[in-house]
Amino acid sequence: PRSDRESSDDERPTEYRVHIADLPSGTQDQEVRKVFQRFGTIIDIWIANASCFAFVVYKYKDDAQKAIDQMDGRYERETETETQNETRSVTNCIQI
Repeated sequence: PRSDRESSDDERPTEYRVHIADLPSGTQDQEVRKVFQRFGTIIDIWIANASCFAFVVYKYKDDAQKAIDQMDGRYERETETETQNETRSVTNCIQI
């Protein structure tokens, strides 16, 4: 069987979207990229700050699944203040 990383010339490129919910207001593209790029090749990130969700688009299905498996309920956003470091765990990840 062929892996999804292999393709033939007649196949259309495929994207695998991971929906990330419950992001803190004001989350930036670079914050999401920093956390989710370790799972594989990211094609795009789209953030709807007003609604506190994002889509991370991976090139490969297995990368999207790794992100879901490892990050569902675990997105960490670190905020530094003069007196403390705060880490939130707030995100739900599903593949769309």
